[in-house]
Amino acid sequence: MASVELSNIRKSYGALEVIHGVSLSIEDGEFVALVGPSGAGKSSILAALRRAAGYSGAASYGGIEIAALDPAGWLAWAGQQPGLISGTVAANVALGDTRPDAALVARALRLACADEIHPEKELGVQGAGLSGGQAQRVAVARAFYRHLRKAASVIALDEPSAALDAETEARLWASVRELADAGATVLLVSHRESARAIADQIVTVTVSEVMA
Repeated sequence: MASVELSNIRKSYGALEVIHGVSLSIEDGEFVALVGPSGAGKSSILAALRRAAGYSGAASYGGIEIAALDPAGWLAWAGQQPGLISGTVAANVALGDTRPDAALVARALRLACADEIHPEKELGVQGAGLSGGQAQRVAVARAFYRHLRKAASVIALDEPSAALDAETEARLWASVRELADAGATVLLVSHRESARAIADQIVTVTVSEVMA
């Protein structure tokens, strides 16, 4: 049985259909890269996993309809907006954990190529005090931490390298591959050609495939 299954997913904005009957199957422990140009609808497809409103079609995890599940119970997510809060970097990485594990926080930051940021660094509203690229990496570290803490088996990353240089991107891809090799189910959304080299399955989305 597939870990994640999307079947005939559609999404419209008024009369404009931006996802046109997309189906996707991800096996448990598989690493899938959803690639294609900006604006092709990759992020819209990924939003279906988070029970976003306005989608039609079937979406399931472990054979159970996603609509009946709390995403926090199975999906570790890092979107294009970091969504950081006031507080320490460590508090942001371990968000929602009532007993944070400092060693796992440090490991998650390392895997997210954010180990130059001290875990006790205080952040302002929306992550003030970090650069855009740093904030993005802290958000990725949060997703990694949730998986490492065994709170979520699936890691979903939406354009995690958008603000990174090529060297840092390569390090991040190596980290994602490391987690996948250790058993994580991964769905990576990216428009970068480099994402293709690290995935088990590549799904290419083009504008013509998602436009009505």
